[in-house]
Amino acid sequence: MLRSFLNTTNQHTMINRQTVAMSTKALTAVLIATLLSKAPLASAAIVVSNLDETSSSSLIIYDFAIDPDPRDGLNGAQSFTTGSLAATLNSITIKMDTGESGGGFSLQLWSNVGGSPGSSLLTLVGDADPATDGLYTYTAPSFLLTASTTYWAVGTVPSSGSNGLFHWSETSSTNDTSSFGWTIGNAAKFRGVTDGVPDASWANDTTVAQMSLDATVVPEPGSAVLLLGGLAALAGFRRRRE
Repeated sequence: MLRSFLNTTNQHTMINRQTVAMSTKALTAVLIATLLSKAPLASAAIVVSNLDETSSSSLIIYDFAIDPDPRDGLNGAQSFTTGSLAATLNSITIKMDTGESGGGFSLQLWSNVGGSPGSSLLTLVGDADPATDGLYTYTAPSFLLTASTTYWAVGTVPSSGSNGLFHWSETSSTNDTSSFGWTIGNAAKFRGVTDGVPDASWANDTTVAQMSLDATVVPEPGSAVLLLGGLAALAGFRRRRE
């Protein structure tokens, strides 16, 4: 009888251990799924775009050598604001209308100062002569963008006699398609260039320059810490039950 009792007790113990193990695995799976749903994985994606909006005008960008206008040239800029998570900028795609070929076009990333472009942060790599109607992608060297911060994409033509005349397509719509809370500003800006020297201030345009941004959103470090803490707690719970 004693042997039968011990066998029955051992069987119950094994069943309890198996039940605890299964419960722990189930809880672990639920915890991981919940935490991963709260924090985006680090993967490249289009985070904001207004390229699908109807074009209505162009933001003119040109070099001083092509036009006798007293300003000699124009720079154009469009702002965007990042979401609540930091991100690595991969590329900016802009929509261009037909212009006049001449080369020398440059797309740069600028900081924001008082609602206008501040200073250049980097020059993106891409076509220097986007004079034909279409989309042009300019790549960035994995530049880290701060969360909830405004930046500017700035188009320029260096004053080198290139004779480029470029038309950055604009839309009267302020709508955009976004992920992670990114937005495109409600109006572009421009400034004149006199004898190769840019004006001190930027003027407001009435329409929005068209572009899309590809970035890799950086997950919050706290999510990983929370995941590890939860797994450690489950491991401790399992040891106590066993």
